[in-house]
Amino acid sequence: MNELSVGFSQDSDTKFYNKTSTIHTALTTQPGLGYFPVTVPTMAAYKTAIDAYQGALSGDGAAPNVAARKSTREALMTLTQKLAAGLELSADGDLVKLAGTGFETKAKPTRSSGPLPAPENLRVKTTGTAGEAVCKCAAVPLGLTYEASHTLDPINGPWTFIPPVTNSQSILFTSLSRGKDYYFRVRAIGATGPSGWSDVATMMVV
Repeated sequence: MNELSVGFSQDSDTKFYNKTSTIHTALTTQPGLGYFPVTVPTMAAYKTAIDAYQGALSGDGAAPNVAARKSTREALMTLTQKLAAGLELSADGDLVKLAGTGFETKAKPTRSSGPLPAPENLRVKTTGTAGEAVCKCAAVPLGLTYEASHTLDPINGPWTFIPPVTNSQSILFTSLSRGKDYYFRVRAIGATGPSGWSDVATMMVV
């Protein structure tokens, strides 16, 4: 089984921009448009984020321009990861459809010598947007996706889950209540099932 590659963190700005432009073109023309007539985010919203990133790339090295380049890249990366997750779900393993997304694909391991280890080095920080937080953890070998959850009470719960993502370095939580202490945890999911949960990370949401 294959998944869409979203390992963009090491890409240069130009390379990342070119990849996202390729994805947008693939999903707004045939056959990609026919396979995925509805996407989340919409292609209009995705194009807006690409254009904002392109505009930021044209700036000089002044501090405000560097900050704008970073923020628009992070926003576009988050949308790209969300888009990939939705496309994978819609394609349901259909390699022809996945090839029409404009994303690169990568082979998923089909065997594992044992249960996956729990993710380590979980960190959480704000995104700069009210009511949001982003978690990052070390990638788990043979982990295909990462499932995350949050709660206000780590002892009694309940835990609220978010849809699985393919990038352990950007797990986004939205619609959180401001001024409250949240607790976050992550686990990896592989061919043989889920790992144990990571240690809990906590942060007051602003």
